[in-house]
Amino acid sequence: IKVLPDCFRLLSKLRVFRADETPLEVPPREVIKLGAQVVVEFMADLVAKRDTKAAPPKKEKGFWFRICSISWPFRTANTDDNM
Repeated sequence: IKVLPDCFRLLSKLRVFRADETPLEVPPREVIKLGAQVVVEFMADLVAKRDTKAAPPKKEKGFWFRICSISWPFRTANTDDNM
C-alpha cells in the first residue's frame, strides 16, 4: 500500500499506527512519526481538500436564461396526436 484509503479518516479512536517497513507515500513519513491521531487528522484534511476542489462552483443562470424560461411556451400536447 502506498496510499492509505480515504476511510482511514473515520478511525477517530485509533491510538497506535505502525508503518515502519511499508512503502507508504501518503501520509508522508513525517506525519506518521507524529502518531496515529495526527495520521487520522491528516487523512481527514486531505479528503476534505480533495472534495472541495472536486465540487465545481455553481454557476448562476444568466439574465436571458431567466427571461426565456419564464416567457417560453411549454408544450403540453401529447406527441402521439401528431402521428
